[in-house]
Amino acid sequence: MERDVVLSRFDAIESKVERLLAHCRALEEERESLKVELADTNARLEEMIHKDSERVQDEQAMQKKIDALLERLNAF
Repeated sequence: MERDVVLSRFDAIESKVERLLAHCRALEEERESLKVELADTNARLEEMIHKDSERVQDEQAMQKKIDALLERLNAF
């Protein structure tokens, strides 16, 4: 009888360990998925930063041209 109780407890422990391991595997898969998502997000962010920098440079160039044209008009 005691043997059955001990075996039953081992079975319960084994079942809990299996559930714990399955949960750990699921969390590891989710972590890997989140790493990929983070890398994609960072790549998009870098692209947006680059495009914004280009936009600012374009605006500055246009402003210089406008200022130069206004100076020419004022000098006329």
